[in-house]
Amino acid sequence: MAGLAPNPEISSRRRLLLFEQRLIGDAIMSLPFVRSAEAAFEVYVACAEVSASIFKMVLPPERVLAWTPPWFIEGGGISKWRKAGIPAYVRRLRAVRAEVASSGWADARGHLLMALCGAKVRAGFPMNSMNFYASRLPWRRKQIRLGKFIGAAGSLLTARPLLTRKLRRAAYEQHHVEDFHQLADSLGIAWDERRPWLPQLKTSEGRGADTERPLWLVHPGARSPIRRWPLASFLKVVREVLAPSGARVFFVRPPEMRDELPPLPAEVEIVTPASLQELLEICDKVDLLLCNDTGVSHMGAALGKRTVSIFSSANPNWFAPRGCEKYLVAADVCPHRPCLDHCVMPSYICMEAVTYEMVCEKVLAALHDWQANH
Repeated sequence: MAGLAPNPEISSRRRLLLFEQRLIGDAIMSLPFVRSAEAAFEVYVACAEVSASIFKMVLPPERVLAWTPPWFIEGGGISKWRKAGIPAYVRRLRAVRAEVASSGWADARGHLLMALCGAKVRAGFPMNSMNFYASRLPWRRKQIRLGKFIGAAGSLLTARPLLTRKLRRAAYEQHHVEDFHQLADSLGIAWDERRPWLPQLKTSEGRGADTERPLWLVHPGARSPIRRWPLASFLKVVREVLAPSGARVFFVRPPEMRDELPPLPAEVEIVTPASLQELLEICDKVDLLLCNDTGVSHMGAALGKRTVSIFSSANPNWFAPRGCEKYLVAADVCPHRPCLDHCVMPSYICMEAVTYEMVCEKVLAALHDWQANH
């Protein structure tokens, strides 16, 4: 996709405010846009508190405006909106004095904040069936209708359109990173997707002198049960494929794993990162990753690691770790997929259909490619 000529409304080194108020993996997918925009703008990010540390790795901390949106909080009714501190957060946004506001999501709530921040140029994707993921699902169609109402009401409230540049995704199945590519083009920003997207720590601690054998990170956790391939299957891959191949393995013990792990081969070291920074340090050391469809898969890909990711309810065309699409594992067996973790089946058949053999095939492919280039 070719970049457009810079728009005369936007001059060099003005301030751009990106609205990226979702989870860690989503924050990582926005990083090529942040880096690309930094070449022409002083970039600020309005983000969720859970992903603030990601942006602080690439931007000065004072340019990261973290806040927990009330729609992130389950339950609470109207009280969570009163306690959210929306007026105070809008004042923080306005204090940036951004000339440009942008968002890679079709979300009228973020678009309303963009209109309230005072930016003259507001670029984003309106809520419609082309821009909204899984728009065929009934509950998603309801969200689109609600979003259109918020958009109309917000325009009346602010006496201005929420978006001054309305974008339409070039293809419904396109990757989310391509949405940011479109956004960059609309603002005359030269696109730069080179890796790594996150800072490499250049630490060899934990590897010793043994750099000839591949070092894997195996992460069996995920925030939602529907995204967790069985622990026993991960362990089987470690015992029957990784260890016999001569690989060394860091096996992450995630917080949701309460049971003791069974004995593992000597080549396996169990690690328990206490923070996102510690997890990043481990990712930086390894050569390859095996994990579920979670933020850690995007972290590995952002560092340029070959990442085998196991998908269930999401569409990998949208959210696969960028650059590692050839190593993703998914079974398209459910008529309701992608349901975005809103399963209506008696069991998680999308994850149950992912077999040991399917994962082994991708693990061996990633290992072969690493060996061929090592």
